[in-house]
Amino acid sequence: MKFPGPLENQRLSFLLEKAISREAQMWKVNVPKIPTNQVISIRIMVYCYIIT
Repeated sequence: MKFPGPLENQRLSFLLEKAISREAQMWKVNVPKIPTNQVISIRIMVYCYIIT
């Protein structure tokens, strides 16, 4: 059995990192951020609802 040398190890490492990066991009989920003024408006509405 032939053991891989440094070049083969480096190539394998590169290919694995590329595959992992590709997988991460496929499973990445975009989560939209709510602007601060909307968060404040929602909190005020919830507060008013709870108080009344």
